[in-house]
Amino acid sequence: MDQIAYKGLMTKNTFVLFLLLSSGFFHPSLFAFEDRSLLSEINQLAKACFRSNNRLPCQRALAVAESLQSKAELRKNYACQTMALGLSADLIMSQLKASRGKQADQLLKEVNQLCIGI
Repeated sequence: MDQIAYKGLMTKNTFVLFLLLSSGFFHPSLFAFEDRSLLSEINQLAKACFRSNNRLPCQRALAVAESLQSKAELRKNYACQTMALGLSADLIMSQLKASRGKQADQLLKEVNQLCIGI
């Protein structure tokens, strides 16, 4: 590949990456859970999602719940995985303003009990 074509390709790739970053596609808050335990993060975000009309905590909680259920699957903790999937459903219902209230809170408690160490 000659140098002019290579520079053009690099400029194009850099521009695409800039567009993705500036549009919020790779929003840093979606990856904030990497430094803390998943249970700590899911508790904070799920409670905020269940108690507010703000979509951001729900979206972030869904990302963490997905990570939690994936890790549970890898560790063959199927009870935790099932509860994490149920929690994801409750988070989606909350976004749709069809929250299950106390039942969702109970499911979050069960996630905490079954997913210790994930």
